[in-house]
Amino acid sequence: DAGAVNFQKEPFSIQGLLLDVELDLGYMLEKKGITVTISGDDFTLLGDRSWLMQALINLTKNAIEAVNKQGKIEYVLTHNAIYRSVTVKDNGPGLTKEQMRKSFERFYKANPQAQGFGIGLAMVKSIVEQHGGEVLVDSNKDGSAFELRFYSQETIWHEKEASR
Repeated sequence: DAGAVNFQKEPFSIQGLLLDVELDLGYMLEKKGITVTISGDDFTLLGDRSWLMQALINLTKNAIEAVNKQGKIEYVLTHNAIYRSVTVKDNGPGLTKEQMRKSFERFYKANPQAQGFGIGLAMVKSIVEQHGGEVLVDSNKDGSAFELRFYSQETIWHEKEASR
């Protein structure tokens, strides 16, 4: 938030990044027997791959914690003329409206018994906003969905630019 980190700008495949997140968290996913799927078409994003990977690791860890054994996590890739996004969906119990409202506050934990310090979602929000995007959340009794949506022309990598 203080602007102390200078983000690198490099093009990378969002699907490749998600596969690295899945590989990094493989032990946690395997331990709970969680199925991970990716739907939607791959796209290229221009940004700091390491920091965006950290944001997606945080969201995925939260999803792992939320689901029961044999649960499901889905990454949904969306892109159009206005934005590009990746959504992390789980089939956990969902969040209340109050939990959704507070979810991005530093040190807030929806489950006080959960590991960590309650800074993960605040960090996700900061990373995405510094990449010209926003984080949207939707939740109900069938699970939660956190969408990282990127609008900035600096962040969205146009295919014609890639061919230069």
